[in-house]
Amino acid sequence: MQLAIEASKLSNDPSTKVGCVIVNKEGKVISSGCNNFPKRTKEGDFSWKRDGEWIDSKYPYVVHAEMDAILKAHTDLSGCSLYVTLASCNNCALAISQSGISNVYYLDDKYHDDKVFAAARKIFEKSHIKVQQIKLD
Repeated sequence: MQLAIEASKLSNDPSTKVGCVIVNKEGKVISSGCNNFPKRTKEGDFSWKRDGEWIDSKYPYVVHAEMDAILKAHTDLSGCSLYVTLASCNNCALAISQSGISNVYYLDDKYHDDKVFAAARKIFEKSHIKVQQIKLD
């Protein structure tokens, strides 16, 4: 989880920095990612605003840390474990399930009651993906 925390520091998001690391069955890091705007865009193309009109906020444009790590992996992720600093949304849960990842470990669950996070938990359950919150001392 410490590596996911380090990956989160690469995010440009001023309010919510999220990091992710994917590890294979042997414990080798396969990929990492963080939440940021799409790679081929430049600073200022999108706003980091959280409020106002949805289309003018960060939400439709941010690539989540899990998606970033999955897309950068360029290898079979079957049986891998994913460590992420924030519980996954439904779209990331779909990508995690499709990629073959078996285990998800997360640090923070601050949006637990939001519908997209409830949907993610249901996707994980129905996909038989083990999900566990990690508590750091």
